[in-house]
Amino acid sequence: MTDRAIQPVAGYLRLVHDEPAGHAGEAARRATARENRRAATLDPDDARWIVASDAARAIEGGRSAILRPESRRRLIASARARGLREFEANLIIAIVQDAARRGHSEPEDSLLAMIPRGESPEATTGRMLAAVVLGAAVFVALMVWLLGA
Repeated sequence: MTDRAIQPVAGYLRLVHDEPAGHAGEAARRATARENRRAATLDPDDARWIVASDAARAIEGGRSAILRPESRRRLIASARARGLREFEANLIIAIVQDAARRGHSEPEDSLLAMIPRGESPEATTGRMLAAVVLGAAVFVALMVWLLGA
């Protein structure tokens, strides 16, 4: 008998529960499967998922999936603050509205996962700072070259 090291198959834990009886068991099994799929694709702190959750809460009218203009503006501003572009924010809102119109309580993670992950505001700030420093260095070099100093 050989000793083998146990290696994890995936980097995620699976949810496990005792089997409840009857109809409640099926609902619990579906909820567990939904949580497993969500854990496999999007983190709860992923900007795409946060914007989608906010959009789902802002939608009114049930299957009509109405989103007031001020709510849309607030959602887009929130998405931009999380590093998503306005276009990506509108895609997320459209996915959530479509899911609501089809009678689903939440959008498919696979659709949200197709949208590019937003950049962190720190990364954007760092690039902006680097561009300003580079621009200042080029300006100084041009001034030295033009003035012949």
